[in-house]
Amino acid sequence: MLPFIQLLQHRTARPSVRFAHLSVGSKAAAPRTIYDHKFIFVLKGSGIVSSEGKQAAYKEGSVIMIPPGVAHSLMQGLEQGQEDELHIAIHFDWEPRVQLKEELLHHIDANEASETESELAASALVPAPVTEEPASKSAPYSIWLPHVIVLESATDELFACAGWTVRAYEQGGAYQRLRTDAEMLNLIVQLVENLTDGPQALQTLQPYENEQATVQKEHSDIIMFVQRMEQLAEELPISAAAFEELYRESCFSESHFRTQFEERLGMAPHSYFTRIRLRRASQLLLDTELTVQEISYLCGYEDAEYFSRLFRQHEGMTPQEFRQSLRSVG
Repeated sequence: MLPFIQLLQHRTARPSVRFAHLSVGSKAAAPRTIYDHKFIFVLKGSGIVSSEGKQAAYKEGSVIMIPPGVAHSLMQGLEQGQEDELHIAIHFDWEPRVQLKEELLHHIDANEASETESELAASALVPAPVTEEPASKSAPYSIWLPHVIVLESATDELFACAGWTVRAYEQGGAYQRLRTDAEMLNLIVQLVENLTDGPQALQTLQPYENEQATVQKEHSDIIMFVQRMEQLAEELPISAAAFEELYRESCFSESHFRTQFEERLGMAPHSYFTRIRLRRASQLLLDTELTVQEISYLCGYEDAEYFSRLFRQHEGMTPQEFRQSLRSVG
């Protein structure tokens, strides 16, 4: 089972699309590393994708799933007379990233951004402004998808969802992000159904065996830790002490393991647990009539003022404003 399918059994994805576009493939692309997730839907053409010392073939109807922090390259088939490839490319995060200054990560390298702008200009699409600078450190690995995966043949419904995601992104306007992320969520639902509706031809570009065993063990430990954090948030009131006990039990006293968590998720374990608690608070604000002080206590914060400041840092508005804005829409 792919990691993101395993995770979605315990939590809800909140996909955040960075940009989506049509792309004309080149005969051979130099290896690159991206700093967000990328899904490539092959509309026309075929070739080879390379990553971590392995290769896999793709063709029309394939979907290439690329995680952040993993070098990869695509080489179009060299058969005589083969036309240029045509792809749909969607860059996204599985969850909105916390934009606190001390935790801000830069996800798109300069080459990726400039090439994308050229592609969009050629196809008369207008990209959203790219304000990120090149990353100054190694990209975080992904707990959702640790390696490049090629789904050899996807359904027409899945490709239709990809097209609708691009269309929503192109339309722009005040609700561009809302529409685009909604279409992306539907795409993920279709992808999960595609992958779980019987055997699928998947190619996984994993590192060589000795390195692979270490990577898989670290990845499995981190997924288990995240799942246990999610379980802690299901029981109210959420116990910060229980998290600290879990933290100690999970060998996070070892700096290497803690570093691996930060590289894969882009933040420290304590920051990640804060996000889980605030997500639970958001649900309570929308689904109950509890006061902010009561919700603060249920989410493990004894100081309601501190909780409100923290909530505003993450959501861009106070708990009261969050509740009022979404309820007024309904």
